Amino acid sequence: MKIGIIGAGKVGGSLGKLWVRTGHQVLFSSRHPKRLRVLVEEAGPGAYGGDVGDAALFGDVILFSPNFWCVDDALVAAGPLKGRTLIDVTNPVEWNPNGRIVRSLPQSTTAGEELAKKISKCSCR
Repeated sequence: MKIGIIGAGKVGGSLGKLWVRTGHQVLFSSRHPKRLRVLVEEAGPGAYGGDVGDAALFGDVILFSPNFWCVDDALVAAGPLKGRTLIDVTNPVEWNPNGRIVRSLPQSTTAGEELAKKISKCSCR
């Protein structure tokens, strides 16, 4: 399977390396694609690096894992995602002044709900 990863941080990078090791082709992407060289080398044969638009075009499946606060920029950079399966692993968390991770969305919503709203309003459908 061809998998495009939008956001190759801890979650996207870790899942992508596992998928490469099981025989899938994975294109890791980042706002800073030149920083992906080491990750692509660690992942091994079948791993590639590129920008967000490259990952969106490459993958039959898209792992969507940007920083939650960069979702809007990632959607614009991805372009149309129609016809692709999108797996959302964004986490709406931030650090509080005490150095602890806290939920940054109201309890009445989830990151998935907020992403679905954004996708329905943007030209990335």
